[in-house]
Amino acid sequence: MVTSVSSSFRNLSVVTMFAAAICVCAPLQSALAQAPGDGQPRNGQSDNGGKAGTLGKSGKPGAKAGQPAPPPRPETPLQKLLKNGIPENSIKRARLRDNLYALLATAEDEKSSLRIAQALRRLWLTSGSDTVDLLMHRAIKALGANKADLSLRLLNAVIALAPDYAEAWNRRAYIYYKRNDPRAAAGDLRRVLALDPRHFKALEGLGTIFRESGDDANALKVFERLMDIHPNAKGVKEVYDELKRKIEGRGI
Repeated sequence: MVTSVSSSFRNLSVVTMFAAAICVCAPLQSALAQAPGDGQPRNGQSDNGGKAGTLGKSGKPGAKAGQPAPPPRPETPLQKLLKNGIPENSIKRARLRDNLYALLATAEDEKSSLRIAQALRRLWLTSGSDTVDLLMHRAIKALGANKADLSLRLLNAVIALAPDYAEAWNRRAYIYYKRNDPRAAAGDLRRVLALDPRHFKALEGLGTIFRESGDDANALKVFERLMDIHPNAKGVKEVYDELKRKIEGRGI
């Protein structure tokens, strides 16, 4: 039985360990910012003080006289997946989740991975039930206000209503961990992974519990799995390499 974890990990924030989102209703896509120069120029001048620009053959601003405007940039694979938002249909949500995990596993760099991971975290918060979503929103808000008892009661209610909703187990695991009950936390994280085997935050949490308890062999297995799912996750490769060196060193 694990009895304690290091103080350094106990002080991790909700965001670092389990990436708590504050608003359940946040959209999957960021709002488009107003482009510079969208306002009306004064006295025949453009925003930069020069003469107002002319329209090209396309009739779009910004094109040089007599030339069509440049074509719009093609959509990225992530934009294509998210352009219609989160589906209400559970089968379509599952398909979106699978496609996002596939993108995450093949992302080229950390920046691209971060955007995909953020989309997945928002998707995790969508249960398909307005009642469950509302309770989750209140639970997350309570936890952010340091009201862990209230948050725990709300999460227990969510789990009773929707036992197959993985994110409720994930958030409850965090509360157990902060209360120095890693055994209960690990139990909830295993439930998350039974429902969603690629839930990278649950894998990170479970791997860390193993690592802090001195179970390096199981920690290595979990972090190896995590690298397959989220290869660009910040700090994961370093932890994996450290665990591998420790285990290989014992065999010499």
